[in-house]
Amino acid sequence: MAPQKRKKMSLEEARAMFNDSSKSSGKYRKTGKGSHSKSYRSTSKNLSPGQIAQLEKRIAMLERRIMEGSLDADEEQKILREIEYLEKQKKK
Repeated sequence: MAPQKRKKMSLEEARAMFNDSSKSSGKYRKTGKGSHSKSYRSTSKNLSPGQIAQLEKRIAMLERRIMEGSLDADEEQKILREIEYLEKQKKK
């Protein structure tokens, strides 16, 4: 079976296809200026119960690593900073 040829689109049709209004809803927002920016971030600040549970598991795991006491000072400081960051995320 031969590959099918794609129908050539006009510029207006292509723009209409990619500028779909459902993509520019409130769920995602461009982070930078200009149309070249491809990075998006979620505008929702609320964490789902699953995300909160994941954060709590991660915090508990990091606290266990500190309690073991086999880390050097740099690693311990790094873990403490991460725990603070995760707890701040959980409060948002």
